[in-house]
Amino acid sequence: MHPEPDTASLPGVETRVLVVDDNADARGFLLRALGGAAMQVHAAASGNAALDALAHFAPDAVLLDVDMPGMDGFATCEALMNRHADLPVIFMTGLGDTGHIVRGFEVGGCDYVTKPVAIDEVVARVRSHAGKARQARALRDTVLRLYGESEAAPVSAVATPALTPREAEVMAWVARGKTNRDIADILGMSPRTVNKHLEHIFEKLGVETRTAAVAAARRSV
Repeated sequence: MHPEPDTASLPGVETRVLVVDDNADARGFLLRALGGAAMQVHAAASGNAALDALAHFAPDAVLLDVDMPGMDGFATCEALMNRHADLPVIFMTGLGDTGHIVRGFEVGGCDYVTKPVAIDEVVARVRSHAGKARQARALRDTVLRLYGESEAAPVSAVATPALTPREAEVMAWVARGKTNRDIADILGMSPRTVNKHLEHIFEKLGVETRTAAVAAARRSV
């Protein structure tokens, strides 16, 4: 029996997917199925392995198992979001529990599929979310080009040691006067997730309003 490869690829691949699942059979199935759908796939057996993979693999989307030993799917999602705010994370769960689904959205997930997965559904969801994320990145890049260096300045101005990289990015757009809905569209996350980040930012900076948060962040640099 041949050992399971950790990457599957085909010429002309457009979508790169990181699959995170502690079950070897599940990883192998998704490698073959998504690779057959002209996607480039890297498989990781744990949350830590998924984070390590980001050093050499830049995914357009992540398929993430919820129930894993050690770092579970929720903790893994939060860690991924802190590194890449606009990375679409789709949870895979066989739990069928509404609480877990809600928790997945709270930590930054954009969607979920239930196990055993229907591969056509998975392919459609991955392509849809990856496409939206690319559009959001393109919009963000366009905004930065249009407004130039003076408008881009708030990005560095709010990157305080107290904030995670993702929180700093949210604050950068708050400093530009963007609403939660605007920020959600730009960063490819839900308004609810933006609000959660703002709650953490307010707590860290010891403020209660958006204006005070921007002022406090700028004073701390």
